[in-house]
Amino acid sequence: MANLEMRKGMLVSLLIGGWLSLCSLVAHAAPEVGWWWNPAESGRGFFIESQNGITFLGAYFYDTDGRATWLVAGGQNADPYNYTGPLYAVSGGQTLFGTYVAPQGSTIVGTVSVHFSDDNHATLTWPGGTIALERQIFDEGAGDATFQPQSGWWWNPAESGRGYSVEVQGNHLFVVAFMYNEAGKPVWYYSAGPLSTPTHYEGQWLQFAGGQTMGGPYRPPAAPTTVGKLILDFTSTTEADATFTDDLVAGRAVAKRQTRQTKLQREFKSPVFHPPIKFIGSFSLKVKSIHEDSGDTDEATSTVSDFGVFWGITSDSLQRTDGGANYSLSIPESLPFSVHVDARSLGADGTNCTGSEDRDYLIPTNSSKLSVDGFGYFYGNIDFGPVVYAVTLECTLVDGTMESRPLLEVIPTKLMFKGSIENDVAKGTTSFTSPEDPGVTGTIEYSFRASR
Repeated sequence: MANLEMRKGMLVSLLIGGWLSLCSLVAHAAPEVGWWWNPAESGRGFFIESQNGITFLGAYFYDTDGRATWLVAGGQNADPYNYTGPLYAVSGGQTLFGTYVAPQGSTIVGTVSVHFSDDNHATLTWPGGTIALERQIFDEGAGDATFQPQSGWWWNPAESGRGYSVEVQGNHLFVVAFMYNEAGKPVWYYSAGPLSTPTHYEGQWLQFAGGQTMGGPYRPPAAPTTVGKLILDFTSTTEADATFTDDLVAGRAVAKRQTRQTKLQREFKSPVFHPPIKFIGSFSLKVKSIHEDSGDTDEATSTVSDFGVFWGITSDSLQRTDGGANYSLSIPESLPFSVHVDARSLGADGTNCTGSEDRDYLIPTNSSKLSVDGFGYFYGNIDFGPVVYAVTLECTLVDGTMESRPLLEVIPTKLMFKGSIENDVAKGTTSFTSPEDPGVTGTIEYSFRASR
């Protein structure tokens, strides 16, 4: 049997490996809303909104005849980082300047799946193959302005069947509209540039053609054609007046100039969450670790007892512009908790070792944080600081004699969590497998209730 004093991996994997395997889940509550693309395939893009229980995706590319075309997918979706559903083609709807015509219907052309590895990177699989995507940043260093129109899907509810992908980064706007041409085929238009004021935009209304198809090799689009001008006046962060004119089109007679006005609004409006003064709650952790090494099998189970936490709002919350708030563990200054460990090691030679330990600890609360945003999502961490285990294993050797063997370990531990707040309760249950050791599995349960 291997020397137990040298088995540094057993409880290290048990706790630090298990808890830190959650870190990849924590950043923001949902992927970034807006334009996604593969930088090696300029001219084709995907507009994705995946938050607040819905996912909606629009794919903008080109048909085999060179015409700009689009497909859509989406619906109710509990996991903002993973979506699979049918991909739809729609035809026969309203043109740019024409009166409203409802589309004739939709056709399923395949299935689309999108998996977000983090808030800015994703993998999309559709009938055209698998594509690596990343968030498109068109205004480097942009921050939120005093007035910031919401990025996402916009529409006029009275004109169902066509819509607008709107993103604002800093003072730059990027909008694409999916509509139909006179023959009823889907077509998309595009405009981008700086806002002249925080609420006003004017820019060319462009149409591309001749670019990359769904599954073909990369082909850059031809130079765009100007079909008119777009004027957007935002009356709030979720509403705008849109005016389309064709007065930028060279050679068009004045008598034939066209203008169309419509009112737009954010299609998937986010509920406003008002952060409470504090959160009160508790969480528990159970971890099981099984290791096999040279015929030996080690097993350890660790249980952290339920303990209460008190999150109080911090003064820097006033500096936030997203309607959210920051919290810290405020009472008491350090938080007591206890851990019970049961360990067992069975050697290939028949040696059987067992042991257990109960120990109390204090959490340094100044290194633990909780944050919520204006949409009711939360994320944070509790930093336990170094945790020292000294388990004495009593071993029965193959000859029947007894021997004590110590297992000593110093482990830095951090629990990280995230989720959405429903009915003023932030709660969740997470099962995990350690990325460093597949023999480590565990379950974390947590629940924090808002106190207003």
